[in-house]
Amino acid sequence: MTIAGMVMFLIIILRLLRHKDYDENRFYLFILTVIVSIFINIGYVFSFFKSYTYSEILMVITVFYSIFGTKKITQKELFAIGFLLLSVIVALANISINSSDAYIIPMSIDIDDVTYGLKGAQHPKIGSGNISSLLNLCVFILFIVLNKDFFKNNKYSERIKQILDISFRYFFIIIILELIISNLTSGVAARSIINRIFGVVYEDKTYMRAPLRYGIYCAYGFFSEPSYCTKIIIYAFLLYIKESFTKWDMFFSILAVITLGVTGSASCYMLIPLIVCIAIYRGIYYRYGIIGKIIIISLCAVFVYLSLKFISNIDISNSAKDSFVVKILSYINGKETMNSGYTRSMGNARCYEVLKYNPLFGVGIGTTRGYSFNAGVIANFGILGIAALLFFYKTLCNLKLKSNILKLVIVVMYFMAIWTVWDAYSPAIIGILICFNKNNIKKVNEEDFIKV
Repeated sequence: MTIAGMVMFLIIILRLLRHKDYDENRFYLFILTVIVSIFINIGYVFSFFKSYTYSEILMVITVFYSIFGTKKITQKELFAIGFLLLSVIVALANISINSSDAYIIPMSIDIDDVTYGLKGAQHPKIGSGNISSLLNLCVFILFIVLNKDFFKNNKYSERIKQILDISFRYFFIIIILELIISNLTSGVAARSIINRIFGVVYEDKTYMRAPLRYGIYCAYGFFSEPSYCTKIIIYAFLLYIKESFTKWDMFFSILAVITLGVTGSASCYMLIPLIVCIAIYRGIYYRYGIIGKIIIISLCAVFVYLSLKFISNIDISNSAKDSFVVKILSYINGKETMNSGYTRSMGNARCYEVLKYNPLFGVGIGTTRGYSFNAGVIANFGILGIAALLFFYKTLCNLKLKSNILKLVIVVMYFMAIWTVWDAYSPAIIGILICFNKNNIKKVNEEDFIKV
């Protein structure tokens, strides 16, 4: 077991021994799991048949702790759970019985190896990865079901938003500090220390010390890899739904943009316009009249123009711009260039091809990853599986989508290039779901409940 794993268990035990309030302890485990799932994406606590991440272990602990006491579940919620599990099981059964003509890249194969011709795509087949993913999904379902009151109680749902907001602020500060550490000291040495604490992630130490541009080393993300900083999309929506937008919110919005910029990840660069637009809308545009808004927008445009003109001859900005453009264009048109944009495009093309052969149920959970949330979910779940997943979210997490259609569209657009399929059933997705949470809860008749 890793050092961080032992510390995590010690903290949890001390918390449960010192505080006797069952619901507060349950909420503590719940929100801790969500935070860890968002921010810590490296290392494993221990291995037993398979390696277990920190969020997986916390999810299991939360489920076991939350199972005590009487829980109530409506018939609608029970149907949502059954619909989701049935769609997943049928998909796996279909692939195990009937062969598919689709070619996919299995979970066990790195898409980069396929890009460079080291390995090839295969027909989907059932393996240990499917069983592991199915078990993760079942634990996630229990995690949501046993703690669904946190979504339906305004006190808890607001606390979730506040705690996530504060957590992101600390995260931005940590990334900026890491940028300084990576450029003033040996990045490999710093990463090796983190590896000893959290567990080894990559054997290739050169990537850990990758330059952002021209000698300036990027903030690798001590607790993840650069592209995982795309979880900042959660912070963008937390800003958008805030009742009041303070000066501190504006300050940390700027810090969020800087954080995304220093990762050196094109996927992270895609989030910068979203953060900027929300900050301008909530922090400036929303507060003033028509004339004031025109003046503010004009001043912002002038400031942006002068800033770009000033840095236009600096290599770091030009190189970052070129990298971003090349990656995004190659992702869109699938042109064969050796960068992550083409790799993502090729991997996702295999996932979308599944719609031709297995449109209803996909090729089964845990069969292929893809290189984006949308592509991976389509391939693994199929059309009916996606409908079941959305219905599960809407029912158990108390979502209201009709009045939030714009937010939903933006989320889907960004998920096309960032996040991965396993985020569909990991606690990190709760950061997005809570932004669609209803504010008013309708009363439910007691007879509609089934005691569990």
